[in-house]
Amino acid sequence: MNALAHALRRTPRAISTPAARAAVEEMAYELVPLKNLPGQIEHLPDEALVSVTASPVKTLDDSLDVCADLIDRGHRPIPHLAARMVEDPEHLKSLARRIKDLGIRRIFCIAGDHEEAGAYPDAMAFLREFLDVTAGDIDLVGVASYPDGHAFISEAGLRQALLDKQELFAEAGVAGHAATQICFSADTVRRWLRQQ
Repeated sequence: MNALAHALRRTPRAISTPAARAAVEEMAYELVPLKNLPGQIEHLPDEALVSVTASPVKTLDDSLDVCADLIDRGHRPIPHLAARMVEDPEHLKSLARRIKDLGIRRIFCIAGDHEEAGAYPDAMAFLREFLDVTAGDIDLVGVASYPDGHAFISEAGLRQALLDKQELFAEAGVAGHAATQICFSADTVRRWLRQQ
């Protein structure tokens, strides 16, 4: 149990419903592979669920190296896979093998910000092939969502992308979830949820 969840268990009024408690106990910490990463790992609570961001200045294999280190320390990593960083189908298969060998069953997939895309220009193109290659090896796929909108994708395009991914997940037999980028307006999030 992480430290925050432990503290909240001691103050039952802070979180009063089973769903709220479960959310805190399964809270994911996000690590960005920067120079201070080794020192930051030391601050994680035992058995932490850790989202490992794909850095545009590193490779996806570097991200999986971080995941391997986290596993060795008893944590549960979720690698971010940026589709535009995947060079070609062989690279995709190599990533899939490594993820399977590490025993990772949860991923988070985004298109990524690389200006020059490899073989996969967006998350959907990557996920179609990745979920086919990893059939049965992945249980949960997270994808991005944008309550504040996106600089290059229309609202209709964002909505359709989420619908298409839901259909793909159903076909592949995996669970999916959408995580939002940072948004500081509760009204914006509420409005977005109603629209979805």
